[in-house]
Amino acid sequence: MGDAGIGRPDGQPDVKDKISVNLSQEEITKLDADMIFVAAYQDETKNAEDPKAKFQANPLWGHPQGQDRGRQRHHVVHRREPPGRQRDAHRPGQPVRRDPVTPLSAFRVKPRDSGFTRNRPCHHRGVERSEATWSPAVLFEPSGSRLLCTLCPTGCSLADGQVGACKVRRRSGDTGETATRATSVRHLDPVERKPFYHVRPGAQTVTLAAPGCTFRCDYCVNHRISQYGRDHDTWSATPVDASAIARDAATRDAFVALSYSEPSLAAELTLDLAAQGARVLWKSNGFLTPQAADLLAPALTAVNIDIKGTDDTRHHRLTGAPVTPVLDTIRALHAKNVWLEISTPLIPGICDSPRDLATIAEFIAAIDPAIPWHLLRFTPTYRRAQDNPTTPTALAEARAIGHKAGLHHVYVERALGEEGRNTHCPTCRTPVIHRTIWGLARNDLSDGTCPHCATTIQGIWR
Repeated sequence: MGDAGIGRPDGQPDVKDKISVNLSQEEITKLDADMIFVAAYQDETKNAEDPKAKFQANPLWGHPQGQDRGRQRHHVVHRREPPGRQRDAHRPGQPVRRDPVTPLSAFRVKPRDSGFTRNRPCHHRGVERSEATWSPAVLFEPSGSRLLCTLCPTGCSLADGQVGACKVRRRSGDTGETATRATSVRHLDPVERKPFYHVRPGAQTVTLAAPGCTFRCDYCVNHRISQYGRDHDTWSATPVDASAIARDAATRDAFVALSYSEPSLAAELTLDLAAQGARVLWKSNGFLTPQAADLLAPALTAVNIDIKGTDDTRHHRLTGAPVTPVLDTIRALHAKNVWLEISTPLIPGICDSPRDLATIAEFIAAIDPAIPWHLLRFTPTYRRAQDNPTTPTALAEARAIGHKAGLHHVYVERALGEEGRNTHCPTCRTPVIHRTIWGLARNDLSDGTCPHCATTIQGIWR
């Protein structure tokens, strides 16, 4: 879930200089390689006739991430797949990496329907890492002899000692606990990088990321953090002092952004930060229950939510979860006056067809045509390292689809140059905000209005 990556070599600070993470030197090296690998491909390639060929020609193509792909075939991932697509089921004659306390039954992957059952027993036993610090959690409620997690629609029903499917929430006695009052990352980012284009352009964010995610996206650039407990077993986070973070952000006149992994799993940290006066931003998958949205909305200044498809079956194939709750969360947060921006990665076979993109654009426009829509270039990585990257032509066509659906602001970060990043007045089409790749070049707005025709541009400008 989260930003496109944690580092970039083209004039931006190197990953090891920019972030402070509690990782071994070997893991930092791998993370650095992952991010440089992604950034090398993501440069603007307007004139590339065959972007995949150009990408493969890069000398970083054979970095260690390719070895990770090979290992995935031998590792069972607890994932509800449509019938006939249990990709990670154990095959005879192949080794299975087993967690020491995971029951054998957890490795029996049986065909299941693609339906969505919320209140069901949880079979995702995890390993309690001695390094993780557990603290009381919100959004748990009794359900017979079990404790039901009501944070996300997965609805893990936990016996005492069980860990939820996310691997960072558990039951201890009659109490729910979380390990996400912690972070693997702490550094300053421009707000444009999240991306937020209508939230105080040029502002800084103190960015945090606790391990864990409610999705299992096949293309996740940040899988070393987000897929903790599934593909990666090392706890890489240290505890967070919310009051200290809030003071630091206030000193810098910065937001606090939760990104790279799934911020909703850090619900308690979000509430703690807001209670200390921090202005909290999320880059989220939006996979929340109505109860969670109700509780957390007052603590959120703005949220950028990914829409990765409009069809539950295909979305489930990509993420391990249906998309319907995501769309419901977008409606709910907008109704609660949380500023929203939407991102859509153009993923081959999932949400890259004109029909899919038009459906997403029309959904956003029906809620509010002023909601910014960010079109993200698909990065071939993780389990989708062999797929094709998105072409600039495809991004330009997607942008036109968004405008045709009535959206006022459709953005492409890099592949279409400055024109794809600038904000235009929806009435006179004059550029009113000019951006660099990850920052502000010039803001011509006057109190949130167009200086040429006085049209109000919606956003958080102060």
